[in-house]
Amino acid sequence: MKNKLKNLKGQINDIGNFVGFKRIGIVIFLTFLSVIPNVYSTSSPNIWNSLFELGINHVHIIFLIAIISYNVICMAEATKNSNFLIRYAGYKNYLKDQIKKILIIIFLVFIFSLFFEILLHIIFRGWDFNFLDIKIYEMPIIVYLLFYYLRFYLFLSLIIILIYFLYQIGGKILAYIVLLLVIFSFSLDIYTKTVNSLFEIPLLLTNYFQFVNYSNFFLEITASFLQFYILIGIMFLLKYILMNKKENIL
Repeated sequence: MKNKLKNLKGQINDIGNFVGFKRIGIVIFLTFLSVIPNVYSTSSPNIWNSLFELGINHVHIIFLIAIISYNVICMAEATKNSNFLIRYAGYKNYLKDQIKKILIIIFLVFIFSLFFEILLHIIFRGWDFNFLDIKIYEMPIIVYLLFYYLRFYLFLSLIIILIYFLYQIGGKILAYIVLLLVIFSFSLDIYTKTVNSLFEIPLLLTNYFQFVNYSNFFLEITASFLQFYILIGIMFLLKYILMNKKENIL
């Protein structure tokens, strides 16, 4: 455990060196600002409901995707020179280390956003921690939130990693074009009908960052797994293309 914490500290120091500790401080401050509108606009004084509304707040989600993607690309820019690659025994090890750092960046921003939401809610809304039910599933909201935010983190991480792979394959222009397309997709019509079968599940990724009505919880879990495997498939395809490209260059 001590070695893992030491390794994590080393990874964070590396991130600070390549992204810049000042920029990381700015990201944390912007994350703080991004949750303020949700605290004021939430329709319920209950903290769990406020966290739920934060998770489906598209303005907040767009901010997370944009700011994390930008800093990941900055880190990739700072570490792409051949002198830096010498410290790794091959490009595969370099890529593995970079993905580990990316996941740490995403996790830190993700945790800070939840922490700031809870803190500001307590300050401005009070201590209402009563457990409510998600009416459609008749389950405690805390149970659904655990599932929703696990999916949120996984899908957010996959989006950022895909953008990172696209940067490594085609450069900043390609990465920023795809980033803009992802951001634009949040402005499309939300999925409003109830999903009753697998043939009706939403295919647009951004629909998994909102509350879609499913006829049962198992169907929502199944739809999430299908979307997850689609993203994993795209990620491995891009990784295969990237590894072939680098092997031909290095």
